[in-house]
Amino acid sequence: FWRWELGYAAAAAEILFLLIVALTLAQYWFTMRTSEAGNGR
Repeated sequence: FWRWELGYAAAAAEILFLLIVALTLAQYWFTMRTSEAGNGR
């Protein structure tokens, strides 16, 4: 049971890390896209 608990905590930490990375990339992509649109006009 303890090993399953430890594995669940590790999986949750990995998912949280991937979520933060995904949000950072999405924000970077959104910023680049809006800046390109602004420079186009």
